[in-house]
Amino acid sequence: MVIDDVKELKGWQDNSHDGKINIYIRRAVTLIGNYLNLGSNNGIDIENTYQDACIAYVMEQFDRKGNEATKQYSQGSRSGTYENSLSDNVKNLLPVPYARMMG
Repeated sequence: MVIDDVKELKGWQDNSHDGKINIYIRRAVTLIGNYLNLGSNNGIDIENTYQDACIAYVMEQFDRKGNEATKQYSQGSRSGTYENSLSDNVKNLLPVPYARMMG
């Protein structure tokens, strides 16, 4: 499960962060479903099918904690950009989005 893997990666033994992890998982599922153009009744369990992408998104959100309003940062010679949607790192763990036909 995503929650167990995140807790393992973070070294958390207790359940004190479960609420936040679950919120980030729900966001990941929604963003991944939207990115892949999956409808709400698609029958795909996004959390389990794209587990690594969900884990990557949750970990990024915890790493970003406290910098939610920051779009770009610079520290000496290091700089970076925070994205409001899925990062390229997460997208690389997903298949190519489906094209939806209108009409």
